[in-house]
Amino acid sequence: MPSWTWSAGSPDASQAGRRPFSVGRLGWGTLRAMSMWKPHGLTTAQRDSLVLRRKARVRAKVDLPGVPEGTRGVVVLANGFNWRRYRVLFDNGVELADLDERHLVPTDRRGRPLAAPKA
Repeated sequence: MPSWTWSAGSPDASQAGRRPFSVGRLGWGTLRAMSMWKPHGLTTAQRDSLVLRRKARVRAKVDLPGVPEGTRGVVVLANGFNWRRYRVLFDNGVELADLDERHLVPTDRRGRPLAAPKA
């Protein structure tokens, strides 16, 4: 059996004869706390970004290709970290992707605009 050395001082009775469990810069058996990474400045959500879930009801805020302004729809896909964007299936059968707060207004079941939930 190989002899293991502990880098953090002398081994106490509980460490004698045990295999080390991690390899770090300080050597075998070193436990180091993992530091948290500071998020990049561009990964924070925009202040005015619209936060919607799948199956949320929306209305077109502006004229879109094949979709007149005011047409209701349902969010099919919501994705993005910094730029939240949505794929929406509109009532007229057109499905458009990469829509955000510039294009959509959240509505209730009757089609009335809701106060937009903020991030």
